[in-house]
Amino acid sequence: DAEALRAAAARKALGASLFGGGKLRAALRQFEAAAAAAAVAAKAAEKADHDGGDDAAEQAKQLRVTALSNAALCWLKRARPRAAERCATAALELDAGCAKALYRRGEARCELRDAAGARADAKALLEVEPNGSAARALMRRAVALRRDEQQKESSAYRRMFGADSDSED
Repeated sequence: DAEALRAAAARKALGASLFGGGKLRAALRQFEAAAAAAAVAAKAAEKADHDGGDDAAEQAKQLRVTALSNAALCWLKRARPRAAERCATAALELDAGCAKALYRRGEARCELRDAAGARADAKALLEVEPNGSAARALMRRAVALRRDEQQKESSAYRRMFGADSDSED
């Protein structure tokens, strides 16, 4: 439906403007509304019998991916990594190669201390953008997070099994 597609695009544009003005909560509402309107437009386009339905469906899908990825960024800025991860994952279900969604989900996973998930997203991002500095930075952060986890595990095992030199007589 062309009207739903226009409404989704308008909401996305308004969300971008609000985001630029630092109004994260209002921007988030607009991005989520844009994603919902784009989903309606995509369904209508898929049902359409006329030529060009594929173009409209693809436009709606890309608009939805962008809106979801932008919503993920808003959630990250609001320090809500679980919600950011959810939005970025929804975007990636529609477009597995969306660099912004991969990066934002990787960032959210770092915040959630999910080193393996963050590393997987960084690896996928490096495949999409092999020369991307953001992808390399995300990978470094994920590797450092995993190193931290391993050090904590090692320390916990030493305490559990009495391997500390202080515990021996």
